[in-house]
Parts: sequence; C-alpha cells; structure tokens
Amino acid sequence: MKGRKIFVGTDNMGHAAYFGWQDKGQALYGLREGYKNSADDLVSLVISSNCDSKTLDTYIFPIMFLYRHSLEISLKHIYQRCYGELPEGGHDLLTLWFTVKRDVIDKFIISELSLIHISEPTRHLRIS
Repeated sequence: MKGRKIFVGTDNMGHAAYFGWQDKGQALYGLREGYKNSADDLVSLVISSNCDSKTLDTYIFPIMFLYRHSLEISLKHIYQRCYGELPEGGHDLLTLWFTVKRDVIDKFIISELSLIHISEPTRHLRIS
C-alpha cells in the first residue's frame, strides 16, 4: 500500500465523494447516515470474518465510536429540523438528549402545538 494515495482527483463523477454538497438541512442527514452505515458495515465484516477474540476486541472501539457519533448527530438533526439551528450541548449525549426531550418532545410532540404545525407544514417547525 506504500505510495498509494487515499484521496485522488477524478473526472469520473460517479466515483467521487463531494464534501459540502448538501444544504444546511441535509448536511446532518448525510453525516448521520455515513457514521451509521459505516458502523453497520464493520459489524457485518466482524460477524462474517470468523476473527479471533483479540481481533474482535480491536473492532469494538471504532464500532462504538461510529454508533455514538451517529446518535449524537441524530439528536442534533432532530433539534435542527424543529428550530433551524443546532442545539447547545456540544458532544455531550446527555445534554443533547435532555435538550431534545425538553424542547422537541415535551414542547412539540406532547402538546397541542403539534396539531397546528401538522396542519400548517413549513420548512422548519418553529416553536416559540
């Protein structure tokens, strides 16, 4: 593998990855799906490869990281779809979860406001 480049330019548009092609609403979706699908692929690889336990132990860390990051981005994406901006909380899953629960689930899903927003679809659901 020495001398091979990981990233190279190409004129073949079907074999290229594009960073930043998504708009603000789609960017988190693409990231979330990328982390989730990568974790799923690693799990499938490990299950089908008959690896010894020592090798399996080395895969658990990237798998956990990928699923954890997918979960973090999912929480941010839920909030962003309702408010049009990212929640406070950085990378802290508990803070993000409590923010989504308080500001989305409790204020929107479990409220009469949800009936208004369902009957009046908009690009972002705004809750005052």
